[in-house]
Amino acid sequence: MLYGVSGWTGDALAMDILIGTAATFRPVLPGCEPEAGALRQGSVGAALLYNALNGTAGNRIADLLVERARLTADACLRFHDAMTETYRDAIRRM
Repeated sequence: MLYGVSGWTGDALAMDILIGTAATFRPVLPGCEPEAGALRQGSVGAALLYNALNGTAGNRIADLLVERARLTADACLRFHDAMTETYRDAIRRM
């Protein structure tokens, strides 16, 4: 943990990328402008906050992440079901 810093990250590099000067964010989605506000202009954190406040349907990062997680979970569940059925069939043949 960084001295004098509280929050969800204790990693200095992660903090510098999100709110510091280690990276400048250039959005590819509309509604992700890294405008100054609570965080430094040009930071990833500023872009995420801007998107949470101003992103339109289909361009909200949170919604896109949830959709990607849903697709991944569905694919994993289908794989698990197929694998379970394969071994159930093998056990039936014993």
